[in-house]
Amino acid sequence: MKLKKSTVATKTFKLLGAHIASAFVCLVLLFMFSSITSSKIGSITYTAFITLVMVINYYTLAWDIAKKDIRDVKIINNHIADGGKFKKVNPADGFYSTILITAINIVLLVFYVTYFNADAKAKMITTIIFRAWQSPYIVLLSHNNEANTAWAIVVSVLPMVLYSVGYYMGTRDMGRFDDLLFKLVYKNKKKNAK
Repeated sequence: MKLKKSTVATKTFKLLGAHIASAFVCLVLLFMFSSITSSKIGSITYTAFITLVMVINYYTLAWDIAKKDIRDVKIINNHIADGGKFKKVNPADGFYSTILITAINIVLLVFYVTYFNADAKAKMITTIIFRAWQSPYIVLLSHNNEANTAWAIVVSVLPMVLYSVGYYMGTRDMGRFDDLLFKLVYKNKKKNAK
């Protein structure tokens, strides 16, 4: 078995798959709980909850991929013969992995903004496509005003920011939750052993 570090393309498709799966789940949830989002408080609650879930989703996905890359690189470097070239994890891979999804987001955003004041058919088609793609944030995008465009821009670049930060944090081992969990488990095992 040949072990190698995951490529940027692999990370890109994992992110794209996570976004598509999240969009589908959010559409199903929206249909199931559409009565909740009809009120102002319900729509704010739904949006806050889904946005929190999406932030956690993108960040932890990137952090886990970075940790796996570090583990794989350590294994590869331990098996390199003398004189071989050691591999490193590039923190910028997190950013490079977001280029495809950000490009899709920006293209859909441009069509959405361009055709927003166009004829009814073009506006309807671009709005449906953009809102389906950005369905985790559909409640934010349901108002027809200037703030709608600002929210559309924010949700279009959100995956890039969260994934890049999560991957960087994972490569720098800045997640202290693992250390805390290890100390808690180890302390409990030590107490139980006595």
